[in-house]
Amino acid sequence: CGAIDFRKGLYELHLGRHPLGQEWRAHERVRHSAERFSDFANLAATIEGSVNVYEILCGANPANIVNSCSMPSALGYISLALLFTQRLEEERGELTRKWKPVLDNEFAMPVSLSNGKTLTWRDLRPFASGARLAND
Repeated sequence: CGAIDFRKGLYELHLGRHPLGQEWRAHERVRHSAERFSDFANLAATIEGSVNVYEILCGANPANIVNSCSMPSALGYISLALLFTQRLEEERGELTRKWKPVLDNEFAMPVSLSNGKTLTWRDLRPFASGARLAND
C-alpha cells in the first residue's frame, strides 16, 4: 500500500532532503521485510519529534493527497502524517487550522475533532468505510 514508503519519505523530509533532489533515498527499495522494519521504532520516534516535518506538512495541501491517491490510501497517508505530528499539533494546532477546512471540503462533510481541539488520525476513521469525496 505504500505506507512504509510514506514513512520513509517523512524521514527524508526530517533530514532536510527534497523529493526531487539527488540525495532523496525514500524511493530505494529494501529487499527483505526484516530490513524494512528493523529500525522502525527509531524512525518513528525521529519523525514524531521533527519540527522540520511538521512545518513542511503545515505548508502542504492535503487535497493534493486526496486528489492524487485512491481511497482509502489517501486517508492512510493523511492519517500517518497526523499520527507522527500529533504531539506538535497538540502544542501548535496549525495543521488543524490549515487542513481541517480543506478536508471538510474534500469529504463533503465536516471532520469532527474527537478531542474537541486538534485534528488527529482518529478523526478520519468515519471516512474509511465508504469514504466519499466532494467531487465523486
